[in-house]
Amino acid sequence: MARTNQKLDDIYGVKSERSFFKGMPEGTTSDWVRNKRYHDHFRGYTEVRTTDEHGHVVIERYYTSPWTVSGLSERNYWIVRILFALLTLGSGALYIYAMSQDIPANRHWAVAIPGLPFIIFLILLIVRVGIFFAAPRKMTLWDFESSSKKLRQMALIAAIVEALTGIVMGIYALVTKVQVGQTLLCSFMVIVGAICIAAIYFIEKRLPYKEVANHTEVPEGEQYKIR
Repeated sequence: MARTNQKLDDIYGVKSERSFFKGMPEGTTSDWVRNKRYHDHFRGYTEVRTTDEHGHVVIERYYTSPWTVSGLSERNYWIVRILFALLTLGSGALYIYAMSQDIPANRHWAVAIPGLPFIIFLILLIVRVGIFFAAPRKMTLWDFESSSKKLRQMALIAAIVEALTGIVMGIYALVTKVQVGQTLLCSFMVIVGAICIAAIYFIEKRLPYKEVANHTEVPEGEQYKIR
């Protein structure tokens, strides 16, 4: 059971005291202060407002939507995670090696335009792979969104940027005719790294997921389903 507790001072989970909201009918969506991040994180939860022994309003959140569960076997579940980690590290290693070579292409602005941002995307991808690796087997809507979906998005962006870097390097070699062989080899390595990251996107996109019924019991109290 996923449950969180919260006191009255949470501006997102407590009724607004602003005059604009005071005239709203009880239970309407408009009499709650919310923001998008709050909704995204707690989507699928039911908030229950109760009063503690001191008369303070306490918010308890219970995850009540169906759980999202991987359809892979235990063995394949971990194989996929290890594979994604290896593909990410392999892509990073190829990129670092290729870009550290002493060739004019690595000092040209046209290569740097996609090449430098890719370093940031690679770091973000490593973070996303880590989140995917650590995600629970039985996921809330936010767990699934922040692990699987975000990993796909970041992998696609990183693959495109890295591939663009490799293509620009190749074009530079063919146009300038300077250290063509070594530059094309580095270009090839960068493109192979992009293919590794693209593989993460396509594999994750095809991973089976299923919904499992959630039998969490919600106690009595004023309830609000976060959608």
